[in-house]
Amino acid sequence: IYSKEDDPREVLRDYGVTEDVLPNWLPDGYQYVGIEISDMPTRVTFYISYVNGDRIIQMTISMLSNTSVYTFEKDKEDAAVYEANGIRHYIMQNFDITNIMWTTGNSECSISGYFSVEEAQNIIDSIYGS
Repeated sequence: IYSKEDDPREVLRDYGVTEDVLPNWLPDGYQYVGIEISDMPTRVTFYISYVNGDRIIQMTISMLSNTSVYTFEKDKEDAAVYEANGIRHYIMQNFDITNIMWTTGNSECSISGYFSVEEAQNIIDSIYGS
């Protein structure tokens, strides 16, 4: 059992997530508030939350035991592809929410919140140390 005070990187390592998936940068003012874990037979999902006042950035990492597909609702705009560290990241805007989605290893990852496409690219770059 993990508490809000636990470092999400350590929690992910404890579960065997070895890929770089957590950003080192978020827009100003966001603070880590906790991690929740859903352990199911075919996947373990981590929900990591950051808040700034009444705004939230939610990160979801699902370690899969087999291939799966996520479905994201979006408006009529196409997803932008942003490549970093040899991985394709998809950036979509769904009304006022920006979503970043990608897969790495056996993990499906997403980050959603109130941030711009430029900030999304900065978040992605920060995952890999740039």
